[in-house]
Amino acid sequence: MINRYDLKSRFFVLLAILQLIGILHIFVPQALMIYLVLHVVLFAVLVTDRLLLGRTGVLSSAIKTPPLPELDQPFDVTIELKTPLAHNGSFYTLALFTPETALLQFDQSRYDLQPVKTGHNGLYGVQCPARATALGYEEINSIRYALHSFLGLWTRRSVKATASPCFYRVIPTKKRIGEQAFRDLVAHQRLFYQGTRNSIRGGLPEQFYSIRPYEYPDPLRYVDAKKTARYQTPMTRTYDAYYQHHVILAMDTGRTSMGFLGRSKKIDFYLAACLMLAQNAQLSHDRVSFVAFSQKPQYVIQEARNFDPFLPVFKGTGFVRPRETESDYNTLVSTLQKVAGQRSIIVILTDASRPSIQQQMLQVLTGLAQKHLVVVITLMDSAFLLENSIHMADKKRFTVSGYNKALYAYWVNEGNLKFVQNIARLGGGALFLSDKDWLGAIIRLYDLLRHSVSI
Repeated sequence: MINRYDLKSRFFVLLAILQLIGILHIFVPQALMIYLVLHVVLFAVLVTDRLLLGRTGVLSSAIKTPPLPELDQPFDVTIELKTPLAHNGSFYTLALFTPETALLQFDQSRYDLQPVKTGHNGLYGVQCPARATALGYEEINSIRYALHSFLGLWTRRSVKATASPCFYRVIPTKKRIGEQAFRDLVAHQRLFYQGTRNSIRGGLPEQFYSIRPYEYPDPLRYVDAKKTARYQTPMTRTYDAYYQHHVILAMDTGRTSMGFLGRSKKIDFYLAACLMLAQNAQLSHDRVSFVAFSQKPQYVIQEARNFDPFLPVFKGTGFVRPRETESDYNTLVSTLQKVAGQRSIIVILTDASRPSIQQQMLQVLTGLAQKHLVVVITLMDSAFLLENSIHMADKKRFTVSGYNKALYAYWVNEGNLKFVQNIARLGGGALFLSDKDWLGAIIRLYDLLRHSVSI
């Protein structure tokens, strides 16, 4: 708790009036006595007002925000303060200052608090409209407020620590991408339209996974007679249910993930994509693994079924921060082979728009894409998309810099199309998404992938 007491301008106005009365005693001798009496009265009132203000205070504070607010979308931040006295009949008024954050912008910087409930309960609250201006993770651990004395002579400015920290991560908008725009993204990639797992004979609703020792209460009908005779112990077949896929998220934390798009870091786009994919997968009862890699695996989560292991990813701790090194995709493939086991959906988030990275990935993904469903997703700056350059040309707003940008966009687009064709021949897929359609397209893509493997 930090307290600072300040005299308000009302006191200095009253003091100036007293000084004028003191000057009058030059002409009216009786004014001197009035001047002295009023000084004593003002001093007594000042002390009393200060003592009454000193007895009041905030017992506890709390702040609530949505855990995943969307960029440039309005939402409310709820702030509550608990005081020993109620608003009615108290000797102060309470004002709140909105938190100073790097990611949020509030409509107002100051709010006069009102009781949450009627009666003398001392609970104050306010909903502060806010808007996120950049991606990232942030924590709010304290609240700033001001107590104004009953007579308006004193102000006590305080900082109160919250009962528990309020943390949130701003993510890109989840606005659904248009149907035609999404079809254009996945065009000419058969991976997204044909299943890679077929039902086994007998019409069972599962896909064979592996053999392991029998454990009660495994169904007896799944006991494998040949394996049991071979290993001299009961062996049972295990299956992957269609609603229990294994999803692996591989995020590049090398040099290519550094930099900004607008006011937001590129790595925050990738972190938001991993969090949303993990959340959707777990809601679908899928197992989720996560690999953050650069020269070597930096952070690995294996087959999580709840969101708790992803808390370091949510907070963007040191394990998932970008590094000034080139990523090693051979190490990534060996790590994925260890984590994947059999038949997995693998989503690799990296900057595959660079020709050097495209060549490396085509070399290392040959075997991996034949066994697993592999999709490479790349974040693209919408300012350098070929479609936007053509749109500017149609409006006759072309300049020399616009022409250079369009030429660069065309060169990048041709390289991306060639990479999509080459990775499709290996059995994989690739998407190049703009920052405007980032989460909307990824959420749609995940639903498509699950249908693709469930035929």
